[in-house]
Amino acid sequence: TKAPFLHTSRGVGKGAFVLLRSSLYTVQCVAFESKDVPSAMIKYMTGVPCESIVDVYGKLTVPENPVEGATQSEVEIQVTKY
Repeated sequence: TKAPFLHTSRGVGKGAFVLLRSSLYTVQCVAFESKDVPSAMIKYMTGVPCESIVDVYGKLTVPENPVEGATQSEVEIQVTKY
């Protein structure tokens, strides 16, 4: 498999939204502070420089509304490890 590049990231409250890019495709990753996701991970996710190669672990889910900013709009990754 080919590791994706960090395209964009932004923090919102106690969460982070990250857009990953691999070739022509993008997918949104989301993480919110919880007992399994520490606030330090949220802060780290929003501080990684764009174009960095990243490893992301999580669960592939179907969002309530399509993700408008990603080519893979019918899915998103709920991040558990970044």
